[in-house]
Amino acid sequence: MTSAARRKKSTKRSGSNRAARTRRHKPLTFYIDENLGRRVARGLREAGHQVVSAIDLHQGVADHVWLPTLAEHDYVLLTKDQHIRRNPLEVGAILNAGIRAFAITADDLSWEDALALLLRRMKKIIRICERRGPYIFNITATGILTEVPASLLRRQAKGAK
Repeated sequence: MTSAARRKKSTKRSGSNRAARTRRHKPLTFYIDENLGRRVARGLREAGHQVVSAIDLHQGVADHVWLPTLAEHDYVLLTKDQHIRRNPLEVGAILNAGIRAFAITADDLSWEDALALLLRRMKKIIRICERRGPYIFNITATGILTEVPASLLRRQAKGAK
């Protein structure tokens, strides 16, 4: 065999590598928690995003009860509920179901400000969602996204037992 024949590499890309890089082919559906409200859901829809609202599906139901249904439908949770990342039952439900969650941490945002914040950071949120869950990302009022460490989430979930 000649040295040129030995150096020739396959030009075919590996299918497994491509699958690892791009997880989804379908658009994301965002689940808007009750505390963000109908106007934020409507604004995201008008911006072209697929949205399901808690007000339409689970109004008044405890979070730890409806959280597992998000994973069944592959929804991404958008919430303004800061306690969702601290409540042991809710953190346990997020971890067990593999949910991808994003929580706005600013209390004093109007619905207009919350919508503007989500729209401004949507490209980053979509890019993060290429990863499998479970995880919770905090979104500050200035738009900084930070992941809640998995070790902290596991400790929070253990508080439920």
